[in-house]
Amino acid sequence: MCLCFIILTIAVAVSADECEGDRQTKIKECAKYQKWPANPKLDPSDACCAVWQKANIPCLCVGVTKEKEKIW
Repeated sequence: MCLCFIILTIAVAVSADECEGDRQTKIKECAKYQKWPANPKLDPSDACCAVWQKANIPCLCVGVTKEKEKIW
């Protein structure tokens, strides 16, 4: 039972680190393509597309609050 708790705790910590890593990489690679209003519109780079293809989207969406929705 204790082993299960430890494994679950480690999995949650790794998942949180992975999510933050995805968030930071997304900012680094994609920030200039996500400006609002998008003038001029720029096609995202291959590196930006790769970040989104590999990202844990459900994890990233958890961080979106009502306040952030108003800004975006």
